[in-house]
Amino acid sequence: MKYNAFLAIIFILCTAAFCDGPPSLSPQPTISYNDITYYDTGFTKNLSLVLNFEDGDGDLGLSPVDVGVPYQPFDLVFDNGEPVMYGDRAGDPDFNCVDYEIVPDGNEVDTFLVDRNKYHNNIFIDFFVKRNGVWEEYDLRTTDPFLCADTYDGRFPILNLEENEKALKGELRYNMYSAAIFSVFRNDTVKVQAQIVDRELHESNIVETPEFTFQQITVTEVPEEPEGE
Repeated sequence: MKYNAFLAIIFILCTAAFCDGPPSLSPQPTISYNDITYYDTGFTKNLSLVLNFEDGDGDLGLSPVDVGVPYQPFDLVFDNGEPVMYGDRAGDPDFNCVDYEIVPDGNEVDTFLVDRNKYHNNIFIDFFVKRNGVWEEYDLRTTDPFLCADTYDGRFPILNLEENEKALKGELRYNMYSAAIFSVFRNDTVKVQAQIVDRELHESNIVETPEFTFQQITVTEVPEEPEGE
């Protein structure tokens, strides 16, 4: 069983305010940075990223049943018609949480070599830490090959619940609940990059937050959500 040490993907809240946009918007989504705040209320700890978005045909969001092609989480790697398992072949990667998937099989577990499918998610989050003046990406999956922590990539729900296509524009709030994120980046200077993708796999531009420390963006009260969100 994959162990999620950061509890980031177990509880994800996405909210969006949207309205009809001009019909000339591109079907490829575009985003811009709006805000980032770390809420520490004592009961919950939540890094909240707010993005502005526009999409010409409104096909943004995934439902819980969207797990088949092209939204499957991974593809098994086959050799001579058989799925490749950890240790089957010389030259395959050492065990790590990116290249292998642990699958329960009764009282045992199987560890398969896989190709991860990025489009299982529709929002992609990358953290960067400034070390001696140089920005370095911090990948939770590779900090400990046996911990198997998830990234903060995730899913936001379908925004247009009507059957007809329509342009959407508004704000997308993506909340990353984590009991450990503050500890990981406690004294670091950090920035976050974000990107979204629509149901047709049109990728948006990549946006970047200003650099920050968690002390600078921490608040202890969560504001009430505006009506309609």
